[in-house]
Amino acid sequence: MSTNNTTKKRKVDSDESGISLAAVLAEMQEMKSKMDEMQHEMNGMKSRLSRMDERNTNLVNTINEINREYSSEIHELDTKCKLLKRSVKLLSKESNWEYSAPKIPSSYWTSGLGGYSQNDIASIKQFLRNIRTLTCALRSGEVDCAEIILTGNDDEGGFPSPYDNALLPHWREFANAIQMYPDLLHEFMIQNIQLTPSVIDLLVPVLKGKVDFALTLNNNSFTNPREGIEFAVQVIKDNNNMSNFEWMYNDFSSMTEAHYLADAIISRLSIDHVRLENCFGEGFNMDGYSILKLLIASDKSWKYIDFECNNFMTRGCTAIPDYIAKNPSLQSLYLKGNHLNDNDAILIAQALEHNTNLRQLSLMHNAFTDNGETALSKVLYDPTSLNSVSDSNHLLHLTFKCHCIHSNTDDNGVINPKMNRSRKIYHLLSVRNKEGSNVHHLNAEFVEDEDDDSLTLKLVPEVLESIQRYSIPEVLESVHRYQSRIVKRPVNKIPPLSIIYEILRGWKVPELYDTKRGNVSVRG
Repeated sequence: MSTNNTTKKRKVDSDESGISLAAVLAEMQEMKSKMDEMQHEMNGMKSRLSRMDERNTNLVNTINEINREYSSEIHELDTKCKLLKRSVKLLSKESNWEYSAPKIPSSYWTSGLGGYSQNDIASIKQFLRNIRTLTCALRSGEVDCAEIILTGNDDEGGFPSPYDNALLPHWREFANAIQMYPDLLHEFMIQNIQLTPSVIDLLVPVLKGKVDFALTLNNNSFTNPREGIEFAVQVIKDNNNMSNFEWMYNDFSSMTEAHYLADAIISRLSIDHVRLENCFGEGFNMDGYSILKLLIASDKSWKYIDFECNNFMTRGCTAIPDYIAKNPSLQSLYLKGNHLNDNDAILIAQALEHNTNLRQLSLMHNAFTDNGETALSKVLYDPTSLNSVSDSNHLLHLTFKCHCIHSNTDDNGVINPKMNRSRKIYHLLSVRNKEGSNVHHLNAEFVEDEDDDSLTLKLVPEVLESIQRYSIPEVLESVHRYQSRIVKRPVNKIPPLSIIYEILRGWKVPELYDTKRGNVSVRG
């Protein structure tokens, strides 16, 4: 090949190589743009997938919540179906029902084989009459099946009626009668009767799946305290709608048992009424206060807590006043018969200044002296000034000694806040009237304003009008009864004109008259 041809060939190859490289570069640029677009789309898809995952998670949680809710409802319906089946089965077998438990001859109890005392025998016979009467009334529909109360004897906290195997057929008849009302039973109380495992086994199945259910176990002398607690916990677990639980005069044998029952009560969210009374003895290792703290420290919205006669002391702990000061939904708190002291009383009194929900507070039979009682008295009636009386608590019924002179309830136990306020203000005015000190106190309580000395004058007609307003017949009669309770003897009534005359005679009236003549506007 010639030199010229070789040169041309290389030029052509060079040109062709240049064209191919440019094309490749263009193609690569195009591919990069497409990859960027694809990456953008992938990022969008990832974002959508993330949102879908979040929605799926929420959906799964919702489904799980629905499953839990329906599982609970299905469980309740299944329980009700089983109870109804048992009721139908009993009805089909007992279309012509008669009380079939055999009578127990008196000789059975008096033979001495059972070792029963005369008091035991009398209590057992009373129990037999009660259980037979109640069973027959339930079967015939002659008793309100919503509230079933079975008692052994009538002595509160006395010796319960003891159990004997001869009583089991009567318990069986009673349990079958309860079974006739699977949905209608709302309150069940057994008091002053010994409960044994054989009786508990009869009662547990018929106390399932009740609506708005309340259980009271009072003085039941369980053969083994743990068995009694297991019975109570089982009934709590079997009733999703239990609202009230009461456990009285049934001692805990250990704090482990007490915590076990308290945990069950707290875990059942529907329970807002709890009564644990007289169930902590004087044992060295018994600490009822820790259980009370456990109850009030939970997130539950309590309405009623009764923790009377449990031998506890706070030892400086402020859990009770701290709880009251938070203004929880609690309406009734009963702490009678414990070992609260003056320091507890003072802290509780301070806490009540921030509470507007509590309506009943019982602190009777605690270790208060005059200092503690004075602090508590001022919660309801603080006579320091008219303003302090007006700002006192007019809604709380507080008892801290047997004769509570500053009760917010009338003779019928009714609380009327407006009437209470009027009664207390008029009482203070009438007490000062006896001393002739109303003017002195009014001058001290309504101090002149240096910038506007007419402010106090404007209050004169207001005070006079309020005396007339507070002296309506209902208030006067209420004040008279109130004052008679204070001195524990009849007292002379203080007429409103006596108070008005005292004030007109000595408090700002000349200044008020001069102001009127000077055409200064005073509201009358």
